[in-house]
Parts: sequence; structure tokens; C-alpha cells
Amino acid sequence: MRVRLTWDDSDLQAGLRRTLRVSGAPTVRFLDSGGRWIEDLESTRPEDVEAQMRQVARSHPRAGALRALPDSPGEPWDWIRERVADLGSDDFETRQRASEKLAVLQRALRAAIDEASRSEDAEVRARAEELRDEKQPRPAGSDPIDQEIVIEWLQRGVKTYWIRRQIQKKGATFSLTEVDVERLRKAGADQDLIDVMLGNPAEGR
Repeated sequence: MRVRLTWDDSDLQAGLRRTLRVSGAPTVRFLDSGGRWIEDLESTRPEDVEAQMRQVARSHPRAGALRALPDSPGEPWDWIRERVADLGSDDFETRQRASEKLAVLQRALRAAIDEASRSEDAEVRARAEELRDEKQPRPAGSDPIDQEIVIEWLQRGVKTYWIRRQIQKKGATFSLTEVDVERLRKAGADQDLIDVMLGNPAEGR
């Protein structure tokens, strides 16, 4: 999300400039969703700006899920990128709304693929079958939670305390091998999450 500061003497703008430590213009600053500084823009050349924005997205943990999205600019990719980024928000309602909106999109895409698979054009039918076979990401809807969904959430940068709450709310149970636990740890699971998945909720905070 872009936030533009106007250079006036209002208390709001002055407070924002102090909070963001902006002392001159132009200043372009990259922040995470909690308002924490990542880095400043290093060049105003368009190609450099784009390269730095992509580097920030690749290196920042919460933006990790953006790597899997197409590079095409503009709608609908901007909308999808924003919703995916919202999945890592500190605000529960923001995460929930993003999950619901992505679930609606997913159902619409599946319906479009089903319709394309009945096309009279052989190439369209073939591409629809290819898309049908591709692994589709599963959002946090009413579906049961399994280990693969938990790993997907972790790779998206979703907070482990939120994942624990979802597991406890749905009463999900897991049978984890040592290999499973290692995969979860590599994806970013902490011990509290693993304890909850193993049926030891007293261990989780």
C-alpha cells in the first residue's frame, strides 16, 4: 500500500513525518505492515525503483508469498498481491477478510477452468486440463486443516499464533513423524505450534 505525505503544518502530517523520520522531500521509504522501516529508495530511475521493490519483496519475510505470483504489473495481480500480503497482517480481521476474498477468487478460477474444459477449441481444453492438474493453494476456509495447509501458511508468512488458534478452533489432529516435524521447522514452525499439532495445547502460549 502506498502512503503519500503532504508537506503541510497540520498536526497529522507533522506527526507522520516524525514517526517515519522524514526530514526532507522527496523521500521514498519502504515499511512493513507494522510501520517498521525496511530501507529507503536508493535511486529514482524507473528500472532501479522496480528492481529495488522486487528485492524488498523477495527479502522481506512477510512478502515471501509474492514470489510465486506472476511478474505482470497491474490488475489483477496488484489486487492479488495485496490480498496475499494481508494474510501476514497483525490484524486478525484483515487476515480473515483476505482469506475469504482469495477463497472467492479461487472458486471463480476453478469455475472458469471447468467451463474452459468444455470449450470446442482443442487448445483451450488442453490448457484447462493442465491448469486443473496444477496444485492450487488452499485458503483458510471451512476445509479441514492438514499438515500441507499449515506449511503453506507458514511459507506465506502467517503468524504461528494465528495458525495455532485455527488448529484449536477446528479441533484438528495430526500424526507427525520426525520427517514431518523437520519439514514444519524448515517452513518456520516454532515449538509451540508443533506442540499444539501433536496434541499438547498446554505447551502452547
